[in-house]
Amino acid sequence: MLKANPVMLEPIDEIQVRIPEEYLGDVMGDLSSRRGRISGTESDGRSQVIKALVPAAELYKYAAHLGRSRRDAACTAPSSPLRRGAARVADKVIAAARAEKEAGAHA
Repeated sequence: MLKANPVMLEPIDEIQVRIPEEYLGDVMGDLSSRRGRISGTESDGRSQVIKALVPAAELYKYAAHLGRSRRDAACTAPSSPLRRGAARVADKVIAAARAEKEAGAHA
């Protein structure tokens, strides 16, 4: 199987975060640090809506985090299909599988 050049799939959620305009840069930076890809922003009155694709694993308790740091913010995240995961994350998982296989072969 390892010779087949496997890739890792992970659930990627398409989220929308509604925040006051003054937090736009901070929240976009936070989403980027969670491996998120910003797909756009829209103005909605005095709020901004950020649309982003973010790995579900990076969103664990994100709504609670967002609520604690920005009480007037809201996040919606409908579930999405599996997509190809980040290469650096997949490389770690694949390397661990190879090491486990090699350790088993030498035992």
